[in-house]
Amino acid sequence: MTILDLEKADTPSELSCDIAIIGAGAVGIAMAVALSRKGHDVVLLEAGGVSLEAQSQNIFHGARSTGFKLDGLHAGRFRLLGGTTNFWGGQLVPFDPIVFESRPWLNCEGWLFGREVLTPYYARAMSLLGMDAGEATDEAVWARADTDPPDIGEDLELFLTRWVKTPNFSKMFKADLLGPKLKVLVHANVTGLEGDETGQAISRIHMRTFGDRSATLSARRTIMFSGTVEIARL
Repeated sequence: MTILDLEKADTPSELSCDIAIIGAGAVGIAMAVALSRKGHDVVLLEAGGVSLEAQSQNIFHGARSTGFKLDGLHAGRFRLLGGTTNFWGGQLVPFDPIVFESRPWLNCEGWLFGREVLTPYYARAMSLLGMDAGEATDEAVWARADTDPPDIGEDLELFLTRWVKTPNFSKMFKADLLGPKLKVLVHANVTGLEGDETGQAISRIHMRTFGDRSATLSARRTIMFSGTVEIARL
């Protein structure tokens, strides 16, 4: 079993790995599983525990927004292994092409690449989630149903979405999370990032529990998947 608990005294306070991933939500778990299956030495850090805990959730109460009200600072954020996948329905929706385009009326610049760049990665994600057997396009779904899509007019766009069979990623990838190739560290609240001698990369991650136990993880590469608010804080 490779789920380590930083709150337990027998968990080492000094760890090292090839790749450290901060945040064990949907993206963090998916990335950790994909990399560990390729043979990389990966440590996945989660600030919460294996299950939802009031003490860990209460840390969100200190978040405040100015200007526009942002309910998402408190609602829909969960600190535990699997993150929000413990509570979502599992719906998968790719970005529309317009997301990548310039929209001057919103003062929004376009992305540096178009939707087509992500197409092969969407396919890899579907494969990782065990959805290879599903129909990849809406046209294929209508063809399999032997019917035409309903005519809803030109003002509305009709599209179909896919749903993950097992929405909770901590359950979907349980074998990987408990396997020998991937190490998971829970109750690992990241409190600091230490740069290497060049100042261009993170070399050490400092963590602390609510019980004031600390630990340090040294890694060749560090990837942050702890959500926009937490990444900005770090």
